[in-house]
Amino acid sequence: MFKKIFILFIIYILLFQNVLVLFSETIRTNNTNEFRGVWISFLDLKSLAYQKNEQEFSSEISKAFDNIKSLSLTDVIMQVRPFSDAIYKSSIFPTSHILTGTQGADLSYDPLEIIITKAHEKNLKLHAWLNLYRIKNPGQNFKISDSHPAKKWIDENNTDEIIKLDNGGVYYNPGSINAQDLIVSAVKEIVKNYDIDSIQFDDYFYPTTSSNIDKNLYDLYLKQTQDKSLSLKDWRLQNVNNLIKKIYKTTKEINPNVLVGISPNGNIKLNYDSMFADVKKWLSEPGYVDYLLPQLYYGFNNQALDFNKALTQWADIKKLDSIKLYLGLSFYKINSIDKWALLGQDEWIKNHDIISKQILSSKKSKYCDGFALFRYDFIFNPSNENKSAVETELSYIKSILKN
Repeated sequence: MFKKIFILFIIYILLFQNVLVLFSETIRTNNTNEFRGVWISFLDLKSLAYQKNEQEFSSEISKAFDNIKSLSLTDVIMQVRPFSDAIYKSSIFPTSHILTGTQGADLSYDPLEIIITKAHEKNLKLHAWLNLYRIKNPGQNFKISDSHPAKKWIDENNTDEIIKLDNGGVYYNPGSINAQDLIVSAVKEIVKNYDIDSIQFDDYFYPTTSSNIDKNLYDLYLKQTQDKSLSLKDWRLQNVNNLIKKIYKTTKEINPNVLVGISPNGNIKLNYDSMFADVKKWLSEPGYVDYLLPQLYYGFNNQALDFNKALTQWADIKKLDSIKLYLGLSFYKINSIDKWALLGQDEWIKNHDIISKQILSSKKSKYCDGFALFRYDFIFNPSNENKSAVETELSYIKSILKN
């Protein structure tokens, strides 16, 4: 009798262990802390916000967030300062032309307040996405408002404060302390006035590698410090680092619960050599970011840099457990030729499950805590020629994220 009871007890223990294993696997796969983001850029906002009144805008944002919830996503990365302007009520920067057609035009409501309210009502986290240095893109013809804080520098062609490229692009000079202070003031205003969950910056840092853009500032630095050992490249890396560190410190002083994140280019070497973005430092030292979201916009067959290799490289430079690593994934490439992939350029046309496989990779990697999809319109408003391919990919993603 005792022997039978003992055998039954052993069987019970074994069965219980199996249940625990299955339960723990379910918890890992359906981690409620997993970052599941989507970017809404100023391009997406054109259809959601352009010349809309408050009621229309509120309705459009509510529908967009319902779409995002239907895909079981959890985080919205909303571009609120695309051109050193404001998609919110600002006492520093002019209202964005994205909203009204004219930069600096009056707006009777506060778009960001509506965005945050709707997001939190639907249990979505809201990340305020700011472009750090950009004032104007190449080829854009909108008029910069007279109230724009950089207007005087632009009119005076003050190259110590701004960079004007031959292609028409206009940017703050990253070496300018005045420009840095202005950028920090933008972050301070948003964190102080709005109930956001995070501040995020994209992958645009130095707009060019030309040595002409900051020669005066670099020469002045060498003269003042007598530090001849710091190369132009290292000085530029230091300029960006100093700004990021100021932003992090300012944000945490106002609200320690607001996270600071950056979405750099997916190519680590390119970050260093072309944009002077010190991603290794940001992932290995405290005081810069709470998370990085590199844009791993590569297929598995990309000859220049494939997805798996890029993921391994980012995992290798992550040194602090306290800093999260998320993966940016490229919905815009679905059913398109990827010309930079060389012999792998037709991968996105032949395969319509690449994003879902990459999401699974993020789940399996012990270094990654989630992903974000670029961008809203490519997911929810695809072109007619891409619609079928996008729907196929979405069906796979939904099955992965349904729990």
